[in-house]
Amino acid sequence: TVNSFIGLISICLLIISVILLIQKVIYSINDMLNSYWLIAGLFISLIVFLIAGLISGIGIILVPAVFFLVMGLTGIMGLRFGFTPFNYLVILVFIMGIFSTVLLIKTNHNKEMENRKVVAVSLGTERDPVAELFFKELDTEIQNDQQIVEILKKGTFFAEDEDKIYDILKNKHFKGFWEKYDLSTVICHENSGLIVNDQEKDNCFSFFNELLESEANPLNETGFTYLGSTAGRIRYFGVFYFFCEQDSKENRLFIELNSKIRYTQQGYPELLLDEELIRDMEIKNYSSAKYYKGKLISQSGEFPYSLAF
Repeated sequence: TVNSFIGLISICLLIISVILLIQKVIYSINDMLNSYWLIAGLFISLIVFLIAGLISGIGIILVPAVFFLVMGLTGIMGLRFGFTPFNYLVILVFIMGIFSTVLLIKTNHNKEMENRKVVAVSLGTERDPVAELFFKELDTEIQNDQQIVEILKKGTFFAEDEDKIYDILKNKHFKGFWEKYDLSTVICHENSGLIVNDQEKDNCFSFFNELLESEANPLNETGFTYLGSTAGRIRYFGVFYFFCEQDSKENRLFIELNSKIRYTQQGYPELLLDEELIRDMEIKNYSSAKYYKGKLISQSGEFPYSLAF
């Protein structure tokens, strides 16, 4: 980037100024001290820096310390053996090139390690940032869907109403990208009961309220919440409120999304997303895989992961 280039130029200018300063100091004190004493002093300083860096564990001070001490030794030996200013400059540039290369490699390596940590943490959260991006738009579409509104304004629901709501959501709102999720829907009146695993619950609203209070992490500006993951499957839950014309009470539509266990690939609409968003997700250049009980349940990227771990 432009900022990186400017930073690199600034570092080079700083190093050049230090080189000129070291050269000036060496020429100034050369007449006052014997070259052997200067070399011995620099070697002692180098040893002290190395020991201090190893004891403190601050390895970052070792590279610049070695660099400046080597520069000093080079200057002293240049005076000792009568190097011309041009030869001395060539040697200094060569040393500066080595130092800059080592420093850039080390910096890039550290940055790469930090990026991988961020990616690992992001993958470990078991969330779908693309789905969460689309929830706000989907929320508005469902709330304003007249077919859904007509059904949800009733005072009593039948099995065919449940089927119609599911078909509308499946075929109209949760298609394409959303096919990687299993869809479940429930519609309830304020006083409706609910059957879960062959057991009847007293109140539909109360059951789902308890579920959301115990597990949900609400998403901003949408009726959907994140319920965590089970066996590697990402879970989202949506609640939508509708007015009941028959008794002026409230009806609710509950939507649950569970990601399917399968290999993941980039497809529509990920291919149409803004490149900056993909970059922010920090995963486009990495391969990753998820295992559950030693079995591969999903993967992305080009690396061929084994089916068992």
